[in-house]
Amino acid sequence: MVAAARRRRWLWLLLIPAAIVLALLFAVGLPAGRGALLRLGLGVAERRLPGAQQLGEASWPRVGRLHLENYAWTDGPDTLVALRSLDLTVNQAALLRRHLDAEALTVDGLYVDLPALSARLAKGEAPADSSAPAPLDSVLAALPSLRVRALALTDARLRVAPDLPLLRLDLAGGADVAPTAPRSLRIDSLRLRPQDAPWALEHLIATLREESGAPWAGEVALAGRFRGLHAGLAAEGALQDSLRLRLSPVALGLADGEVWPPAA
Repeated sequence: MVAAARRRRWLWLLLIPAAIVLALLFAVGLPAGRGALLRLGLGVAERRLPGAQQLGEASWPRVGRLHLENYAWTDGPDTLVALRSLDLTVNQAALLRRHLDAEALTVDGLYVDLPALSARLAKGEAPADSSAPAPLDSVLAALPSLRVRALALTDARLRVAPDLPLLRLDLAGGADVAPTAPRSLRIDSLRLRPQDAPWALEHLIATLREESGAPWAGEVALAGRFRGLHAGLAAEGALQDSLRLRLSPVALGLADGEVWPPAA
């Protein structure tokens, strides 16, 4: 009798976790269940972060895809982060290995106020030892395992300092900081336009990757303007004990269409 009761208790101890796992899998498989989990996650963020968060629309149309619209994170008079829309598609199998593999991330109308955001997040933190800057490798090692195959930012606005103009940018590219493969950063196109400033970065293409013999190597090509002057530059280099660069000839274009240096 006692042995039978003990067996029943052990059976319940095994069945209850299994039932919970099955219920979670069933909930995630249904749109209503995914929506409930999404609202739960947003509620946790609301309680843990300073200020207030507003979200116009959030949907989880299928496992591995997230869609947000009209999000704003404010604190007093400051808007810390805002966006018009975000679409994220991730590899579901990679999540089980604690690796975020984003097949596509598209963000439209992003706004970030870095000084205000840093000030809010720094409250209550112990002062960091800033006697020496952290090496690039140690900073990247602290990042989560992350791969973004296709990133697109459109009509983004970034405030980097209170006394600097607001930066408007459009970006397309990708990044891979997974620990199991050589890390890389790819910029397919970048356009940067400071508000009410006489200069702009019209176009930039760049790659940065780990290589044997040099921790980081890459190439960059860019074109910009200052008032009526347009310029282009291409470079390649490697970062080891010091930065080594090799530059291509610079081309300058004037407002009237002249190019310097003139063609041979």
